[in-house]
Amino acid sequence: MVCATPALAQDFGQDFGLSEIRVGPMFHGLEATSESLLNPFETGQLEDVSFEILWRTPDIDALYWLGSPRPAVGGTLNLKGREQMVHAGLNWHLPIFDTPFWVEGGLGLAAISGYTHDAPPGYRNLGCHVTGYFQGSIGADIGDDWTAMLTVEHSSHAWLCNPENSGLNSLGVRIGYKF
Repeated sequence: MVCATPALAQDFGQDFGLSEIRVGPMFHGLEATSESLLNPFETGQLEDVSFEILWRTPDIDALYWLGSPRPAVGGTLNLKGREQMVHAGLNWHLPIFDTPFWVEGGLGLAAISGYTHDAPPGYRNLGCHVTGYFQGSIGADIGDDWTAMLTVEHSSHAWLCNPENSGLNSLGVRIGYKF
């Protein structure tokens, strides 16, 4: 039986241009109010698993001028059969001075399963299945290869495809492995 070593994982990730892989639990369906984001137990349910794959910034002048964002793809899977999402976009990472702490922002598009209108209780009226995707994180490097972060996600169509727009908000923690 062959066991993967950290060096083999590093080599594998670097061969494919990977920067980091992240995973963690999320509260599903938070209302977009300051009270619910401060107390997710009131409106959200801890029933999502979030994952994300980030690549190193490609050597493209346009991306350099945009602040060197990393390409990212990911998803938020709901374990109770509610709305689920996959997303792709760009992720900006900003270290906080010379500390292990940092902030991030992500921007892209998402595809969401669920109801576009006339949703039954417990589900959201999404308006359409393709939406904008926004993400924010605050985190820390916890060793050479690991990160931990608090992440908030929001997807919405901004009333562009249907008047109904509940949007989808999630809040949770994730652990990342850096390549």
